Amino acid sequence: MALPPFKQNQLGKILLGVSIFFVVLFAVTLIMNWINNPDMFTPVFGS
Repeated sequence: MALPPFKQNQLGKILLGVSIFFVVLFAVTLIMNWINNPDMFTPVFGS
């Protein structure tokens, strides 16, 4: 006998929105750092 769902759909949408927001924020921060300092990734890729 299954239990009734407890606002799982709404909670999933909230968590998805928050995680997407933080991923976009991290990407924008990384791109802004890369624009300010283009030599940041040269030791990583070895070029």
